Amino acid sequence: MVVLEFKGYHILKMEYERNLKFNSKEDEASFNPNINISFHKNSDKEANVVLGFSSKDELPFNVDVQIEGMFKYNAEEDEAKLGLDNLLKKNATAILFPYFRMVISQLTGMSGEYPALVLPTMNIGNLIDKQDKE
Repeated sequence: MVVLEFKGYHILKMEYERNLKFNSKEDEASFNPNINISFHKNSDKEANVVLGFSSKDELPFNVDVQIEGMFKYNAEEDEAKLGLDNLLKKNATAILFPYFRMVISQLTGMSGEYPALVLPTMNIGNLIDKQDKE
């Protein structure tokens, strides 16, 4: 058995809208992705991680995506005694992030007008530390 079991994910929100304010001849499509992360403990053994991304008027389209990953903590397997909170912050978020990137890429790639938005790979630890400071 593993310390942190990934039980799957659900899409909570997935919105795509063409940005009529964007002028492809004048505007350059560049942005700094802002990822929101939240943690919800259901018990001492189960918790959820929610990742969210929203772009508003920065790109040729506006996107709003939220996914929720479900995790089970097996304390008896936690030989390093990291605890659920620490495992959620770094490990669970890192496990969920590729699914999050995939959802955003697939959603934006279906427009037929613009290339898919592929979020860059990110250092999850730094991302969480930055969010904690803000």
